[in-house]
Amino acid sequence: MGSYDGLDSIWVLWVPEHLSVWSKRLDRWTDMIFAAANQDEDLEPYLSVLQDAEAVFLEAIDYPKGSPYYFGFNA
Repeated sequence: MGSYDGLDSIWVLWVPEHLSVWSKRLDRWTDMIFAAANQDEDLEPYLSVLQDAEAVFLEAIDYPKGSPYYFGFNA
């Protein structure tokens, strides 16, 4: 991976209505929720791509806490 010294933030859109912004300067996530969504659109293909991108980013910045959004259920 390259150097991320000049990178201050990354924006992650959790399709369709959730936006998370990581700030290196603030060392925190900021979340925004939007109420509009196209109920007819199949959103499943977008979710795994966004989770993969977040995992790559968190590893690149050596963020030890892990994603607050990546979780699973066992029954």
